[in-house]
Amino acid sequence: MKVYFDQIFAVTAPGLEQVCAEELQHVTGADMSIEPGGVRFSGGLRELYLANLSSRIASRFLVHVGEIRARDFSAFYKKCVQLPWGALSEGGDAGCDQGVESKFPIGSYRAVGGDNRKGD
Repeated sequence: MKVYFDQIFAVTAPGLEQVCAEELQHVTGADMSIEPGGVRFSGGLRELYLANLSSRIASRFLVHVGEIRARDFSAFYKKCVQLPWGALSEGGDAGCDQGVESKFPIGSYRAVGGDNRKGD
């Protein structure tokens, strides 16, 4: 399955958008749209990986996966699980049907100060 993203956004420092667009266009060959704070383009995993590995100007790359409207966290979570997360990698499945469970014992660590060992 060929993966293609309609919206990839390269985040840059203010004023470097034009330079970033030229750099990414040279590396990926994709058409660039300059916007405040970055550069928008489209492409597959190849273009995304090339841009990420080659860019010395963009600080990060954001990929638009989908849109969600929710009034509470529970609805938000249920809709997030239904997004096509498998499309973010070659050979991934089309969706995420497994629940996510955190195994990090948040209550057993102190956030600030002291040492962060269990049992205090």
